[in-house]
Amino acid sequence: MAPDDPPDLDPVLTPDYGYAWSVAYDASVNTVVAGSYHSGQYQYDVGSFPVDDGYGSARVFVRTSNSTLDWTQQAILIADDGAGNDYSGYTVDVSGDTAFVGAIGPSGVARYFVFVRDGSGSWSQQAMLGSEGDPYADDGRVPRVKVEGDVAVVERGFGRKGKVFVYERTGGTNWALEHT
Repeated sequence: MAPDDPPDLDPVLTPDYGYAWSVAYDASVNTVVAGSYHSGQYQYDVGSFPVDDGYGSARVFVRTSNSTLDWTQQAILIADDGAGNDYSGYTVDVSGDTAFVGAIGPSGVARYFVFVRDGSGSWSQQAMLGSEGDPYADDGRVPRVKVEGDVAVVERGFGRKGKVFVYERTGGTNWALEHT
Protein backbone atom coordinates (compact mmCIF):
# COMPACT_ATOMS: atom_id res chain seq x y z
CA MET A 1 0.00 0.00 0.00
CA ALA A 2 1.39 3.38 -1.02
CA PRO A 3 1.40 6.23 1.55
CA ASP A 4 -1.54 7.95 -0.21
CA ASP A 5 -3.68 4.80 -0.41
CA PRO A 6 -6.76 4.67 1.82
CA PRO A 7 -6.62 2.21 4.70
CA ASP A 8 -7.92 -1.33 4.69
CA LEU A 9 -10.33 -0.79 7.58
CA ASP A 10 -10.99 -4.00 9.43
CA PRO A 11 -14.75 -4.64 9.52
CA VAL A 12 -14.23 -6.64 12.71
CA LEU A 13 -13.47 -3.35 14.45
CA THR A 14 -16.67 -1.80 13.12
CA PRO A 15 -19.07 -4.68 12.52
CA ASP A 16 -22.19 -2.71 11.52
CA TYR A 17 -24.24 -4.24 8.76
CA GLY A 18 -23.76 -2.00 5.75
CA TYR A 19 -20.38 -0.81 7.05
CA ALA A 20 -18.36 0.88 4.33
CA TRP A 21 -21.30 0.77 1.95
CA SER A 22 -19.89 4.02 0.67
CA VAL A 23 -16.37 5.31 1.20
CA ALA A 24 -14.65 8.62 0.49
CA TYR A 25 -10.99 9.51 0.89
CA ASP A 26 -9.17 12.84 0.91
CA ALA A 27 -5.41 12.27 0.84
CA SER A 28 -4.68 15.95 1.45
CA VAL A 29 -5.98 15.63 5.02
CA ASN A 30 -5.45 11.87 5.50
CA THR A 31 -9.16 11.33 6.14
CA VAL A 32 -11.53 8.50 5.24
CA VAL A 33 -15.30 8.66 5.70
CA ALA A 34 -17.10 5.30 5.60
CA GLY A 35 -20.88 5.27 5.40
CA SER A 36 -22.81 2.62 7.30
CA TYR A 37 -26.47 2.97 6.41
CA HIS A 38 -27.57 0.18 8.76
CA SER A 39 -25.66 1.29 11.85
CA GLY A 40 -28.71 1.85 13.99
CA GLN A 41 -28.78 3.07 17.53
CA TYR A 42 -30.88 0.07 18.54
CA GLN A 43 -29.77 -3.21 17.03
CA TYR A 44 -31.19 -6.61 17.73
CA ASP A 45 -31.34 -10.01 16.06
CA VAL A 46 -34.32 -11.75 14.55
CA GLY A 47 -33.10 -15.31 14.12
CA SER A 48 -29.74 -14.94 12.41
CA PHE A 49 -30.68 -11.71 10.61
CA PRO A 50 -29.51 -8.44 12.23
CA VAL A 51 -32.23 -5.81 12.38
CA ASP A 52 -31.79 -2.19 13.31
CA ASP A 53 -33.72 1.04 13.35
CA GLY A 54 -32.11 2.32 10.16
CA TYR A 55 -30.63 5.51 11.59
CA GLY A 56 -27.33 5.00 9.81
CA SER A 57 -24.10 6.88 10.34
CA ALA A 58 -20.69 7.56 8.91
CA ARG A 59 -17.36 6.89 10.58
CA VAL A 60 -14.35 9.16 10.18
CA PHE A 61 -10.85 7.67 10.22
CA VAL A 62 -7.61 9.67 10.20
CA ARG A 63 -4.03 8.63 9.62
CA THR A 64 -2.10 9.18 12.83
CA SER A 65 1.43 8.80 11.42
CA ASN A 66 3.22 8.29 8.13
CA SER A 67 2.71 4.54 8.43
CA THR A 68 -0.04 3.17 6.20
CA LEU A 69 -1.26 1.06 9.12
CA ASP A 70 -1.76 3.83 11.67
CA TRP A 71 -5.40 4.80 11.16
CA THR A 72 -7.67 5.76 14.04
CA GLN A 73 -11.40 6.29 14.21
CA GLN A 74 -11.90 9.99 14.93
CA ALA A 75 -15.69 10.29 14.99
CA ILE A 76 -19.06 8.76 14.26
CA LEU A 77 -21.29 11.18 12.35
CA ILE A 78 -25.00 10.92 13.17
CA ALA A 79 -27.52 13.50 11.98
CA ASP A 80 -28.84 15.83 14.69
CA ASP A 81 -32.40 15.27 13.54
CA GLY A 82 -31.87 11.68 12.39
CA ALA A 83 -34.84 9.38 12.44
CA GLY A 84 -35.47 5.69 12.11
CA ASN A 85 -35.18 4.54 8.51
CA ASP A 86 -33.09 7.57 7.50
CA TYR A 87 -30.34 5.23 6.33
CA SER A 88 -27.71 7.95 6.69
CA GLY A 89 -24.37 6.91 5.27
CA TYR A 90 -25.80 5.42 2.12
CA THR A 91 -23.51 7.78 0.24
CA VAL A 92 -20.65 9.95 1.51
CA ASP A 93 -17.94 12.32 0.35
CA VAL A 94 -15.22 14.31 2.09
CA SER A 95 -13.19 17.36 1.14
CA GLY A 96 -10.78 18.79 3.70
CA ASP A 97 -12.71 19.33 6.92
CA THR A 98 -16.16 18.93 5.33
CA ALA A 99 -18.07 15.66 5.02
CA PHE A 100 -21.38 15.02 3.27
CA VAL A 101 -23.47 12.11 4.51
CA GLY A 102 -26.40 11.13 2.28
CA ALA A 103 -29.63 9.65 3.62
CA ILE A 104 -32.78 8.25 2.06
CA GLY A 105 -34.97 9.72 4.79
CA PRO A 106 -37.92 8.18 6.63
CA SER A 107 -40.34 8.91 3.80
CA GLY A 108 -37.96 8.01 0.97
CA VAL A 109 -36.89 11.63 0.54
CA ALA A 110 -33.16 12.00 -0.07
CA ARG A 111 -31.25 14.49 2.04
CA TYR A 112 -27.66 15.37 2.87
CA PHE A 113 -26.18 16.15 6.23
CA VAL A 114 -23.08 18.37 6.13
CA PHE A 115 -20.53 17.92 8.91
CA VAL A 116 -17.44 20.05 9.59
CA ARG A 117 -14.32 19.34 11.60
CA ASP A 118 -12.83 22.01 13.86
CA GLY A 119 -9.15 22.50 14.66
CA SER A 120 -9.28 20.05 17.57
CA GLY A 121 -10.65 17.22 15.40
CA SER A 122 -14.24 17.42 16.65
CA TRP A 123 -17.04 17.08 14.10
CA SER A 124 -20.43 18.84 14.20
CA GLN A 125 -23.37 19.08 11.86
CA GLN A 126 -23.38 22.32 9.87
CA ALA A 127 -26.39 21.91 7.60
CA MET A 128 -29.06 19.64 6.14
CA LEU A 129 -29.68 19.90 2.40
CA GLY A 130 -32.69 18.56 0.52
CA SER A 131 -36.24 18.69 1.74
CA GLU A 132 -39.71 17.26 1.47
CA GLY A 133 -40.53 19.97 -1.09
CA ASP A 134 -37.83 18.86 -3.54
CA PRO A 135 -39.66 17.15 -6.44
CA TYR A 136 -36.55 15.15 -7.36
CA ALA A 137 -35.74 13.93 -3.87
CA ASP A 138 -38.57 11.44 -3.46
CA ASP A 139 -37.69 8.89 -6.12
CA GLY A 140 -36.40 6.47 -3.47
CA ARG A 141 -32.88 6.66 -4.84
CA VAL A 142 -30.13 8.17 -2.76
CA PRO A 143 -28.31 10.78 -4.81
CA ARG A 144 -24.60 10.84 -5.36
CA VAL A 145 -22.47 13.75 -4.23
CA LYS A 146 -19.09 15.23 -4.99
CA VAL A 147 -17.82 17.94 -2.68
CA GLU A 148 -14.74 20.05 -3.28
CA GLY A 149 -14.06 22.94 -0.93
CA ASP A 150 -17.17 25.10 -0.74
CA VAL A 151 -19.03 23.53 -3.68
CA ALA A 152 -21.09 20.33 -3.70
CA VAL A 153 -22.63 18.76 -6.78
CA VAL A 154 -25.57 16.46 -6.04
CA GLU A 155 -27.18 14.16 -8.59
CA ARG A 156 -30.76 13.15 -7.93
CA GLY A 157 -33.11 10.93 -9.83
CA PHE A 158 -32.36 9.16 -13.06
CA GLY A 159 -33.47 9.07 -16.67
CA ARG A 160 -35.73 11.92 -17.71
CA LYS A 161 -36.47 12.70 -14.08
CA GLY A 162 -32.80 13.15 -13.16
CA LYS A 163 -31.33 16.47 -12.23
CA VAL A 164 -28.04 17.92 -10.95
CA PHE A 165 -27.98 20.41 -8.10
CA VAL A 166 -25.02 22.66 -7.24
CA TYR A 167 -24.77 23.91 -3.67
CA GLU A 168 -22.28 26.53 -2.55
CA ARG A 169 -21.14 27.43 0.95
CA THR A 170 -20.85 31.15 1.64
CA GLY A 171 -19.74 32.93 4.76
CA GLY A 172 -18.14 29.71 5.95
CA THR A 173 -21.39 28.17 7.20
CA ASN A 174 -24.33 28.84 4.86
CA TRP A 175 -25.13 26.37 2.08
CA ALA A 176 -27.42 27.55 -0.71
CA LEU A 177 -28.69 26.01 -3.92
CA GLU A 178 -26.85 27.86 -6.67
CA HIS A 179 -27.92 26.02 -9.79
CA THR A 180 -30.13 23.17 -10.98
